Amino acid sequence: MVARALRIAENLITVARMNAIDILCVQEAFHEPSRRALIEGLRLWYPYVYAPNVKSGLMTFSKTSHVCNHFSPLPACGIEKMAFTKGVSTTFLRLSSSSEHTSVAILLNTHLQSDFWSNGADTRLKQLWHIKSVMQRALRECAGNSYRVERILLCGDLNIAAGGDEYATLMRDVFPAAVDLTASPLRPEIRSDRKTFPVARWRHYLLPCRGVSRYIDLEPNRQLDYVLDLTPMMRQGVPPVHRHVDAAYVHHALCRDAHGLALSDHYPVVALSSTFHFHGHDYTL
Repeated sequence: MVARALRIAENLITVARMNAIDILCVQEAFHEPSRRALIEGLRLWYPYVYAPNVKSGLMTFSKTSHVCNHFSPLPACGIEKMAFTKGVSTTFLRLSSSSEHTSVAILLNTHLQSDFWSNGADTRLKQLWHIKSVMQRALRECAGNSYRVERILLCGDLNIAAGGDEYATLMRDVFPAAVDLTASPLRPEIRSDRKTFPVARWRHYLLPCRGVSRYIDLEPNRQLDYVLDLTPMMRQGVPPVHRHVDAAYVHHALCRDAHGLALSDHYPVVALSSTFHFHGHDYTL
């Protein structure tokens, strides 16, 4: 497990050297030695880390310093409620500071209830509404501290298949005006290259004679992982002006080691954010 974490770190460092990724959101990092290996392996490139001290599996790495961080537990059910602490982490990323104000981006990182043991749709809906309240609380906190919020992003494994009724509820009812960066800006129904799960299944051998523990390849058949831009919701549904269309894509190579073996059961999503105009200023995040 630690060797796998180090290979993941190597892949991320390769991308980081090109200044291609500024922020990393990780889910299901439950193995403590692997968490420490990721922190140490990425420290040079991503010195700022928020890893809640609960069994949430969430970690947020960044090149930019953090103003503050919060963890909010989410309602859960069944085995996942007993075995884990489902939640959402909130990171206030410092974009710029001056004598007049501090500009921040609010980054929400989460992993919602799965369907592994039973249907988790009802629980996920409760979790989404809770995340919305966390977002609203974060905005109030920023207003109370005179922070200028430039961007709000929700990242993670939502366990919601793209294009279905549950996805429609997510985008229409819970986060209206939000922008799904993984959807094509011209034809959002096209997602053939955006399937993120299941990439592989972990096979663990207790006895070395049985072989090396590793992921066994599967064929991804749905998208469960997203980067949602919630910024338009700050202005009551009136979206800010984009100079360019932001987008996200599934990075297949980042999920495999030098031998082509899978390093995770999900493909990672990489979001690209271009110059953005808001509050009379241009910035890039």
